[in-house]
Amino acid sequence: MSYRIFDVDQHLCDTGIDFSPYVTKAAKEDLPRNVEYEGCQRLALGGRLFPKPTGFGRGSPSGSGAGGSLTWKERVSWSEEQNIGHALLLPGNVGMAIHAIEDIELYSQIAEGYRRWQLANWADEKDKRFSVALLADVHSLPTIAEAEHTAVSSLFIRPANVKGTRFDSEDMKPLYRLASDTGLPIVLHSSTGYYQCSPVANKYDNYFYTHLYSHIIEMQMALGEILSSGVLEKYPEVRFVFAEAGVWWVPGFVERLIWHMKTFPSMILGDASKVLDLLYERCLFCCQVEDTSRISPLLMQNPWLRLAIGTDIPHWDAIDPNLILSSLSAADAYAVSWQNASSIIFKGNAPL
Repeated sequence: MSYRIFDVDQHLCDTGIDFSPYVTKAAKEDLPRNVEYEGCQRLALGGRLFPKPTGFGRGSPSGSGAGGSLTWKERVSWSEEQNIGHALLLPGNVGMAIHAIEDIELYSQIAEGYRRWQLANWADEKDKRFSVALLADVHSLPTIAEAEHTAVSSLFIRPANVKGTRFDSEDMKPLYRLASDTGLPIVLHSSTGYYQCSPVANKYDNYFYTHLYSHIIEMQMALGEILSSGVLEKYPEVRFVFAEAGVWWVPGFVERLIWHMKTFPSMILGDASKVLDLLYERCLFCCQVEDTSRISPLLMQNPWLRLAIGTDIPHWDAIDPNLILSSLSAADAYAVSWQNASSIIFKGNAPL
């Protein structure tokens, strides 16, 4: 059976874009650009190369090529082949890198210009099968007008940034208020070797380890901070999508988290008795290829766990959604392919 798919993780192709029409106050040499470094292309931005080419916390040896590339026509064609009825367009290499710009003025200019490009890129096509996950870096939030643009279905932020901003910190409150006021979910997505504060990955200068640990550990930290600090209780409209980190680890981590919340209640604001209900009502997790053989038992044993398809296209490790869906019962496949994402992202009112 072919299932209509809600893809919560496609990426914009933003390397090679001329951002000068969108970032008008920055000098040309400060705009994002591709450069040749040790035999491959890397993104140059804010005095840094992305992905990080050497040292602890290094990124892909393939450079910018790891992010992949495809035209809009190719994206549409691939999505139609995969029976994707709707897809979120998350930031690409440039959008992932902006958090690491140290110059505050340049950082603001690039972040604001990037959002203008995101909206203009969508408007050029006006294809409602796609919607924008708008860059909402904690130190450069979208305006209400930007967030309420017809193209926008969600807000995008990294689970770990260069400053190590925690999800239980005061710095996050403006983002939570924006999400509450607009009703937009917050999508979390990492990328390896982008100078983020990633405590385990940053111990290694071997890409095998940095990629192995970055996504999952960063998501665990964010999830733990969100639930233990009572964010979901305080902001009843806030919802989260945890993209490209798999799901096999979630039940075990949540069990351990609940134990800690029950054992040390005076240290936190969250309520352990509400965790599973809050996860079911307000959180969505993305399947990865490594999850394929265990999704059915995971869902059977953890009815609070909401899963969705996130293909991660056009990244090098993009997944085939049929590898996930073919292992599921009809009821589970419908929930994972469409129902869960529609419920969390559009509150059940996804465009047909």
